Amino acid sequence: GSLFRTLSNRIRYFTPKEIANLHCFPLNYQFPEQITTRQAYSLLGNSLSVFVVGVLLENLFERS
Repeated sequence: GSLFRTLSNRIRYFTPKEIANLHCFPLNYQFPEQITTRQAYSLLGNSLSVFVVGVLLENLFERS
């Protein structure tokens, strides 16, 4: 997982929910119950932000 520094200068990992939010998943998105936290981290690590990919593709097509 990714690291996050708190206000008290401690380090903690982002939760899968926080990472999903950064990837623009819907706020009410939930993994199925059988998915473990480790699996959720793995799945999110292999995902792409559709919003970011869209912006990148727009820029690519504008330049061609």
